[in-house]
Amino acid sequence: MPLVRISIPKGLSADIKSNISKSVHSALMQEFHIPADDYFHVIEEINKENLIYPESYLGIDHTSSMIFVQITAAQGRTFEQKKALYLQIALNISTSTAIKKEDILIVLLENNRENWSFGNGEVQHFTHI
Repeated sequence: MPLVRISIPKGLSADIKSNISKSVHSALMQEFHIPADDYFHVIEEINKENLIYPESYLGIDHTSSMIFVQITAAQGRTFEQKKALYLQIALNISTSTAIKKEDILIVLLENNRENWSFGNGEVQHFTHI
């Protein structure tokens, strides 16, 4: 864990998709202290007309490069860790791609450790949160 779903507009190159994924994973390792091999990502390419968002929200302007990052993780991180994660994801993506920080929407969904099975139809026990 965590499980990351990244929704992006169709047409981005394989390199950009890889950079986005690596940017999120790097931030999770740095801020949530997950191990390097805890890497479960789904990248969804969506037709631009099916990515719906306002041109501006809460004083933040959005462009046609908007992406959505949804992270499901076990509970246990502090508010400060979450803030640091969001900032690090935005910085990593914006420095490794042409996507601006303003165009990165991040949602963290938390659940309990017993809500995870990584295979064999079993609940695995892991020490990191």
